Amino acid sequence: MDIRIARIGELMGEGISLEAKSPFMQMLKESVTKPRIIIPGEGLDYSYYIHYLDAVYGIVKAIFSSKTTGEVFSLSFPDEISTLNLAYKILE
Repeated sequence: MDIRIARIGELMGEGISLEAKSPFMQMLKESVTKPRIIIPGEGLDYSYYIHYLDAVYGIVKAIFSSKTTGEVFSLSFPDEISTLNLAYKILE
């Protein structure tokens, strides 16, 4: 079988719905509407993120590349980002 499995990080970028319940989207909404950001838990949860255009490019490349046949790969930035680090970046 000609199968490819892609694990995609959380999408971000223009046009992405802010109605998602992820910590990233919640913190973005709070940074615009409230004077402070509430960090869920201790802020030590890690997530992977990717810009939506990079995700589309990766999926198209995987579909049409013969080198990806039968592969499992991740589409995200290579480093995991903690919720606390993300909050600091949003506040900058």
